Amino acid sequence: THGRLRGTTAEYWQSSFRFANPKIFVSATSGTIGQQGRPFTHGFEIFLEKATLCFDFAVVKNQASYLCKPTLFGPGGRVSHPKLGDGDPLAVFQTQLKEVARSVRTGRSSGILTGNLARDAILICHAQTKSLHSQRPVKLS
Repeated sequence: THGRLRGTTAEYWQSSFRFANPKIFVSATSGTIGQQGRPFTHGFEIFLEKATLCFDFAVVKNQASYLCKPTLFGPGGRVSHPKLGDGDPLAVFQTQLKEVARSVRTGRSSGILTGNLARDAILICHAQTKSLHSQRPVKLS
């Protein structure tokens, strides 16, 4: 992980993840930017063996909109747009929070937001921060 710190806090960074299989490559860019006119952005590109998934959503001048709506680029140049509920990316965050509240309120585990998933995400974030501070790779097992 390489990037910049604000004091001791990770502010903006790029991480590359290496796997035993050298054909697998994952990178992620995360953080905050103080960009005027675009206070929020969220997106991804996932390159799979036979398809690519793209998504880019931002708030531009206080207007939330897709820069690239969810898109699947498939074999033979096929392009499709997966249906994702009501299509509002902000509603996804609300749905996640409601699911966490439901799980806590009822005491029943969530089938979509598991404790293991949350733990793994936190472990990866801590490893990225350690790598950013040390400027060295950090091994995860």
